[in-house]
Amino acid sequence: QILRQDELKALAETEARNRAERIIGEYERWRENCPGCGGFVNWAGVGDVGFILPGASDGKVRRVPALDNGQMAWAMVALATVLEEKGHTALAARYNAQVNAMKASAGFLYVDSRKRKCYSTVNVKEKDKPVGEGVIKQKGGLRDPFEGELMIMFQTLLADGVADNAKANRNLWRKVKRSVVVKEYSGPAVRHSNETLPKGPITVQAGWRFSAHEQWKFLVLPYLDNDLARRVMQNAERARSWDARLRALPGMMASAYRPPKAAEPNPVYMDKLGVPSVSYGYTEPSEKDLVVSPYGVYPLIIADRGTGLAWHKAMLARPKMQSQYGSVEASEAFPGVGSETRVAEILSWDTKVTTDLAMVGGTGSILRRFLQKEAGRYEKFLRIVSDQMAKFAELKGEETPYADPPADVPHSASFANCS
Repeated sequence: QILRQDELKALAETEARNRAERIIGEYERWRENCPGCGGFVNWAGVGDVGFILPGASDGKVRRVPALDNGQMAWAMVALATVLEEKGHTALAARYNAQVNAMKASAGFLYVDSRKRKCYSTVNVKEKDKPVGEGVIKQKGGLRDPFEGELMIMFQTLLADGVADNAKANRNLWRKVKRSVVVKEYSGPAVRHSNETLPKGPITVQAGWRFSAHEQWKFLVLPYLDNDLARRVMQNAERARSWDARLRALPGMMASAYRPPKAAEPNPVYMDKLGVPSVSYGYTEPSEKDLVVSPYGVYPLIIADRGTGLAWHKAMLARPKMQSQYGSVEASEAFPGVGSETRVAEILSWDTKVTTDLAMVGGTGSILRRFLQKEAGRYEKFLRIVSDQMAKFAELKGEETPYADPPADVPHSASFANCS
């Protein structure tokens, strides 16, 4: 039976609602198990029925990160917003309860008592006591102007005791702004091509590694509503695409797993894959360890959907880069002469769902509607973004087109169940 479009849509909405109910059920179970976590989670395991709840033996929940929970917090806000708009009020209320728990606890768990800094992680040493009553240990500092900024936005726009505290707002964003560095991309240190940048240097915001995952915030909040932020983001993708082209890469690099070597039982995570010349500085792995990953293009999909999808397709066309579960993690950039191109036979959320989300435009439009519900909140968001972009007095390279993707290379290597 062939289903009509409205029937397909109804099935999709039912599946989405069922999944949303299962997800929030697990977060409710988590909050019950760890009142001291305030709704935030650590890198817990997941089994067939949901979270593998930590702390059963010692009452502790270790390494609850600020960065990743900032991403999660805004996802919860977005889902609560859509559920309200669609009339699913009971389910929306459950998500709002999760958001409210995080709003109430974010300041205590992650911001020091003098409102000077945001910690990068917290150890909850007495999980069964409510936030504020149990012992915690805070560590590190979160101040990056990349995906980590999402937690700072959550705190200064929503968190109790922080959002309305001028001192906290000033101190938290001052630390982030210090990490905003302006650089110019002029080409790779080692070229594999006779081509050059067609319009000269490109002004960009320097990255930690200049890996694609550092652009995560553009998937989430409506940063592109600020014209300068949009232009700087687009320039980053000009530089990223040209770096790949001038280095003759068969796709784009970003932090991902590489295939294992002979003595290694499993794929190995590589966090030094990006664009060294416009990063904060790092030593790139040898060519034999470089990989390209489909999610390396998700920011380009946001900046220019057509070009981004063309680069994405180029990587999916590589040997064994598609499976019965969709795209595979990563592919060797420079396999040995005469060697079969190997892939990291693993599936990760980062390298798949980021691209899916970029293809549908991210959650920026949803969260814009949320921010606009309360007078002044959206305007405050835009003021913060504008202030963070103040160092960019002049942008070079805006007339540079995005680089074209590499041509497909014919091959016959596929997984047996995908032939």
